[in-house]
Amino acid sequence: MRPHAPTDRWCTGCGCILGFGEETTSVSFRSTAALASLLIESLGFDAAASRISSGVWLLHADAAQVWVDVVEDGRELAFYSRLGILPAADPLPVLRFLTAANDHSARACRLSLRDDIIGIEVVEPLAFVNTAVMASSLGQLIAVAAELRKVLSERFGVEPAPDRFASDGLDF
Repeated sequence: MRPHAPTDRWCTGCGCILGFGEETTSVSFRSTAALASLLIESLGFDAAASRISSGVWLLHADAAQVWVDVVEDGRELAFYSRLGILPAADPLPVLRFLTAANDHSARACRLSLRDDIIGIEVVEPLAFVNTAVMASSLGQLIAVAAELRKVLSERFGVEPAPDRFASDGLDF
């Protein structure tokens, strides 16, 4: 498989759309990842430059890293940002805060805890794609992530989370 060139319209590996223009509205998508690439472009990001692998993108927005994954057999896009590491010594105050924050949230974003990593995520179905809703959800996720990262650090001493693939020796 050859790497894609800047002039390529489709990725030679997975069929993801690499550019965004008026003509893409009538294109039949080769894969869910192609549709996801188009949506990422419509949100103002360079999908080709942001793509980590087939179905995974890393968006740099303000001070946040937002991972985008195609999930549920291509039926949904998950936007996820890491906020910090759950303290091992006294996690209860942080867990209470996170539970209360989730309970009081009227936004699409939800807090999560995976392997002691505190994160915030929003999952959007691809069946009825609405880029305005996705853009709003992504904007909320970025704003809330920045606010919570600061609160968790200052109020609870939560340490920053390692990069997603740091344990694999990759630096993203």
